[in-house]
Amino acid sequence: MSNFRPSARTTAPDGREWEIYAYRFVRPPRGKLRRYPLDLARAAIRARRSSVWTIEAVTWGGHHERHRWVTTAEFRRQVLL
Repeated sequence: MSNFRPSARTTAPDGREWEIYAYRFVRPPRGKLRRYPLDLARAAIRARRSSVWTIEAVTWGGHHERHRWVTTAEFRRQVLL
């Protein structure tokens, strides 16, 4: 799965199109510049081992709206269907 490409797309009853993204990687907060590459590497390793997924639904129709929640790998497929 990619943060740059939606995992699923759907249309709401009101006609707005939604893009649904699913990802495990959580970017660390910006800290000291020298340490940031190391923090990114640690976050990537943590994401590979984690069963926690962040789901984000985004629509651009009419006005920008974004909803984000967290689920486990067990329920991720149900969200994306």
